[in-house]
Amino acid sequence: MADPKDLQSRIAARAYHIWEGEGRPHGRDQEHWRMAEAELAPVTAKTTPAVTANPVTPPAPLKRPSLLRGRKPPVAPAPTVR
Repeated sequence: MADPKDLQSRIAARAYHIWEGEGRPHGRDQEHWRMAEAELAPVTAKTTPAVTANPVTPPAPLKRPSLLRGRKPPVAPAPTVR
């Protein structure tokens, strides 16, 4: 049975190569990680059927309460009658 840490390091190495191959774009690390997992999934399924990688969940959207505090929500203007 393969070591899960070995799987993680292979995924990390492949994600790094994908990142470099795409010109080192900023902010696409999770996409590259998922691509690497998908590429390595058939290989790991043959060698270690019991090993599953931890799913990567995207971070929650940032809330900016300091900007919203004390403001009313935007309201669409009333239609004008001519």
